[in-house]
Amino acid sequence: MALAHIMYLYREEMICDLAQTYHIHDYRALPARYLATLVCGLGADSRVMKKMIKKAAPSVPVEVQLLAGIYDRLSILIWFQTKDGHAGRNRPEMITDKILCHEKQKKDKHKAFASGREFERARQRIINGGK
Repeated sequence: MALAHIMYLYREEMICDLAQTYHIHDYRALPARYLATLVCGLGADSRVMKKMIKKAAPSVPVEVQLLAGIYDRLSILIWFQTKDGHAGRNRPEMITDKILCHEKQKKDKHKAFASGREFERARQRIINGGK
Protein backbone atom coordinates (compact mmCIF):
# COMPACT_ATOMS: atom_id res chain seq x y z
CA MET A 1 0.00 0.00 0.00
CA ALA A 2 1.38 3.42 -0.91
CA LEU A 3 2.51 5.74 1.85
CA ALA A 4 0.14 8.48 0.68
CA HIS A 5 -2.78 6.07 0.95
CA ILE A 6 -1.72 4.97 4.45
CA MET A 7 -1.31 8.60 5.50
CA TYR A 8 -4.77 9.41 4.18
CA LEU A 9 -6.57 6.48 5.82
CA TYR A 10 -4.52 6.00 8.99
CA ARG A 11 -2.96 9.41 9.66
CA GLU A 12 -3.63 9.53 13.40
CA GLU A 13 -2.44 5.97 13.93
CA MET A 14 0.71 6.59 11.90
CA ILE A 15 1.51 9.74 13.89
CA CYS A 16 1.11 7.86 17.19
CA ASP A 17 3.20 4.92 15.96
CA LEU A 18 6.00 7.17 14.71
CA ALA A 19 6.06 9.06 18.00
CA GLN A 20 5.98 5.91 20.15
CA THR A 21 8.39 3.79 18.10
CA TYR A 22 10.86 6.29 16.66
CA HIS A 23 10.22 9.41 18.82
CA ILE A 24 9.36 11.38 15.67
CA HIS A 25 6.87 14.15 16.37
CA ASP A 26 7.03 16.04 13.06
CA TYR A 27 6.86 13.47 10.28
CA ARG A 28 6.53 16.20 7.62
CA ALA A 29 10.15 17.19 8.23
CA LEU A 30 11.34 13.81 6.91
CA PRO A 31 11.92 12.84 3.27
CA ALA A 32 9.06 10.71 1.90
CA ARG A 33 11.23 7.65 1.17
CA TYR A 34 12.70 7.67 4.66
CA LEU A 35 9.25 8.03 6.17
CA ALA A 36 7.95 5.17 4.02
CA THR A 37 10.82 2.98 5.24
CA LEU A 38 9.99 3.77 8.86
CA VAL A 39 6.28 3.07 8.40
CA CYS A 40 7.02 -0.23 6.65
CA GLY A 41 9.25 -1.16 9.57
CA LEU A 42 6.46 -0.84 12.11
CA GLY A 43 5.61 -4.12 13.78
CA ALA A 44 2.45 -6.19 13.46
CA ASP A 45 1.29 -4.84 16.83
CA SER A 46 1.48 -1.18 15.68
CA ARG A 47 -1.69 0.88 15.41
CA VAL A 48 -1.38 1.20 11.63
CA MET A 49 -0.96 -2.53 11.07
CA LYS A 50 -3.75 -3.41 13.48
CA LYS A 51 -6.10 -1.03 11.71
CA MET A 52 -5.09 -2.37 8.28
CA ILE A 53 -5.83 -5.98 9.27
CA LYS A 54 -8.81 -5.16 11.47
CA LYS A 55 -11.28 -6.56 8.93
CA ALA A 56 -9.38 -9.83 8.63
CA ALA A 57 -9.05 -10.63 12.33
CA PRO A 58 -10.53 -8.07 14.69
CA SER A 59 -10.02 -9.98 17.93
CA VAL A 60 -7.43 -12.67 17.16
CA PRO A 61 -3.92 -11.97 18.48
CA VAL A 62 -1.03 -12.25 16.03
CA GLU A 63 0.53 -15.07 18.07
CA VAL A 64 -2.64 -17.16 17.73
CA GLN A 65 -2.71 -16.51 13.96
CA LEU A 66 0.90 -17.65 13.66
CA LEU A 67 0.31 -20.83 15.68
CA ALA A 68 -2.79 -21.64 13.63
CA GLY A 69 -0.80 -21.16 10.43
CA ILE A 70 1.93 -23.48 11.67
CA TYR A 71 -0.63 -26.11 12.62
CA ASP A 72 -2.36 -25.83 9.23
CA ARG A 73 0.87 -26.26 7.29
CA LEU A 74 1.88 -29.25 9.39
CA SER A 75 -1.49 -30.92 8.89
CA ILE A 76 -1.23 -30.36 5.11
CA LEU A 77 2.26 -31.89 5.05
CA ILE A 78 1.00 -34.95 6.92
CA TRP A 79 -2.09 -35.18 4.70
CA PHE A 80 0.07 -35.13 1.55
CA GLN A 81 1.68 -38.37 2.74
CA THR A 82 -1.63 -40.26 2.99
CA LYS A 83 -3.66 -42.03 0.30
CA ASP A 84 -6.27 -39.28 0.49
CA GLY A 85 -3.59 -36.66 0.02
CA HIS A 86 -2.25 -38.39 -3.09
CA ALA A 87 -5.78 -38.53 -4.52
CA GLY A 88 -6.65 -34.98 -3.41
CA ARG A 89 -9.53 -36.13 -1.17
CA ASN A 90 -10.53 -35.20 2.38
CA ARG A 91 -8.22 -32.22 2.69
CA PRO A 92 -7.98 -31.13 6.33
CA GLU A 93 -9.89 -28.01 7.32
CA MET A 94 -7.75 -24.95 7.84
CA ILE A 95 -7.96 -23.39 11.28
CA THR A 96 -6.74 -20.07 9.92
CA ASP A 97 -9.75 -19.92 7.59
CA LYS A 98 -12.06 -20.34 10.55
CA ILE A 99 -10.17 -17.83 12.70
CA LEU A 100 -9.97 -15.21 9.98
CA CYS A 101 -13.47 -15.87 8.59
CA HIS A 102 -12.15 -16.56 5.06
CA GLU A 103 -13.84 -19.91 4.48
CA LYS A 104 -17.08 -18.52 3.06
CA GLN A 105 -15.26 -15.87 1.02
CA LYS A 106 -13.01 -18.48 -0.58
CA LYS A 107 -15.92 -20.67 -1.63
CA ASP A 108 -17.84 -17.74 -3.07
CA LYS A 109 -14.92 -16.10 -4.88
CA HIS A 110 -13.39 -18.83 -7.01
CA LYS A 111 -14.61 -21.71 -9.12
CA ALA A 112 -12.23 -24.02 -10.90
CA PHE A 113 -12.94 -25.72 -14.22
CA ALA A 114 -11.39 -28.93 -15.51
CA SER A 115 -11.29 -27.71 -19.11
CA GLY A 116 -11.91 -24.75 -21.36
CA ARG A 117 -15.04 -26.46 -22.68
CA GLU A 118 -16.46 -26.75 -19.14
CA PHE A 119 -15.74 -23.06 -18.58
CA GLU A 120 -17.51 -22.10 -21.81
CA ARG A 121 -20.59 -24.16 -20.85
CA ALA A 122 -20.75 -22.45 -17.44
CA ARG A 123 -20.28 -19.08 -19.10
CA GLN A 124 -23.14 -19.74 -21.52
CA ARG A 125 -25.40 -20.80 -18.62
CA ILE A 126 -24.69 -17.50 -16.90
CA ILE A 127 -25.27 -15.51 -20.09
CA ASN A 128 -28.54 -17.35 -20.80
CA GLY A 129 -29.81 -16.69 -17.28
CA GLY A 130 -29.05 -20.05 -15.71
CA LYS A 131 -30.66 -22.22 -18.43
